[in-house]
Amino acid sequence: SYDYGTKIDRKDTTIIDHKPQQFDKTNGGGIEMMHGVSGILHRVLIENNYGAGIAIAEPATNLLGTDITINNTKEQIADNRLGYGLIIAIGGSCDIDRIKLNNNTGVGILIAGVDATANLNNVQVDNTSANSSPSTSNNSDSDSDSDSDTANNSNTAQDEDDSRYKFGFGINVIGGVINIERFIITNSQWVGLVIFDPSNRPDYEHFFFTNEPAIFAKEGAISDNRIGVNIQYDNLNLDSSFKNVQNFDNTDFDLSFQEIPVPGLNDFELE
Repeated sequence: SYDYGTKIDRKDTTIIDHKPQQFDKTNGGGIEMMHGVSGILHRVLIENNYGAGIAIAEPATNLLGTDITINNTKEQIADNRLGYGLIIAIGGSCDIDRIKLNNNTGVGILIAGVDATANLNNVQVDNTSANSSPSTSNNSDSDSDSDSDTANNSNTAQDEDDSRYKFGFGINVIGGVINIERFIITNSQWVGLVIFDPSNRPDYEHFFFTNEPAIFAKEGAISDNRIGVNIQYDNLNLDSSFKNVQNFDNTDFDLSFQEIPVPGLNDFELE
């Protein structure tokens, strides 16, 4: 954990097998950056940790990285939260070229909150599993009114099946900004890419979630997830948001507009 204006520079580094605190079974993450930390990471492996592989939060906190691998992040033992590979939240930002995430829990990459920004190139997100406890987050009982054949959520059996999952998203954008180029998202337990607008929603009234999301995705593939892309944002322009992105061979839907639960602040807030 680094904070309060620290500057870090790590090259050819391995961060593995961090354990939770004994007294409350929380924490145990890889790298946590807050309060204006500036970081540089080159050729770093982060593996078999708890809570978060890398977490970047709060204004002026930023990471510049190349050749980063985040594998096997596990949810906290205390409460089955987190397990996320990369978190960029509430003013934090990152610029990363060549990042691989495999076998993380809940969400592979989360971009959430006001002014959270991720610029990512050459990205692979694979095998993101759901958290083990059922979701209590937003809109878990909501229904979609979409008439699209690719996004019909009226099937009762499917809705009941969904209740078993808590997330399991490759990438989730919640009111933040992501620029992503040359990427692949595969084998997410629920959804490859979720774009969610928290503004004007009563369950997201916290001031951290007042802005709409933005995504600019170029040259990517989304496949072999249960759902390829889920959009919960009325103002998203697909033509300007996606360029040369293939979304195919997902088991239920390639494109969905159904209401599904996404992480709230309590789900990704670090101890």
